[in-house]
Amino acid sequence: PMKICKKPRVKKAKAHLPQTSDTFSSRQLQPQWQWNHNPDEALWSLTSHPGYLALHPSVATRIREARGQLTQKAMGYRSVATAQLDMTLLGEGQRSGIASLGRKMHGMGVVMRASGDTANPYLYYEMDGTVQIGEALADGVTKIWLRLEMNAVDNALRFLFSTDGKNYTQVGETVSQHSGD
Repeated sequence: PMKICKKPRVKKAKAHLPQTSDTFSSRQLQPQWQWNHNPDEALWSLTSHPGYLALHPSVATRIREARGQLTQKAMGYRSVATAQLDMTLLGEGQRSGIASLGRKMHGMGVVMRASGDTANPYLYYEMDGTVQIGEALADGVTKIWLRLEMNAVDNALRFLFSTDGKNYTQVGETVSQHSGD
């Protein structure tokens, strides 16, 4: 049996939230990050492209199987996560994106598809293991902002993208987030 004790009286302290933003300027991952799987040190770097977290590709057909997933807990009942993705080093068939992990896994991002002698970026949307390829991004676009809006009050997730970091367009339907599953 567990011993039950009174909570000790402590001096009132201001509540602090963990850090939620990161410029990846340090040589170490900051404490707000955690890996979804045991990390493979060969598949990520904070020094190969200063100011970015470089994730190197591994093979996965669905989000649930992807190894290089860096995660962060959502704060509060409503949260927004935005990631800037530099696509210049993505090769044909490679994809990168943002996702919500749980019993059901939903995500969106960019997949590189062959078009003649080059690979071009296309949007993709994954809903619980089913991947849909969407529109091609405009020629010359090398960076994209991916956004996930989470609303636990209304049990809703929305995925959006932007090519300028200011104007966002929704990708796919608003879906249930199934938090706590």
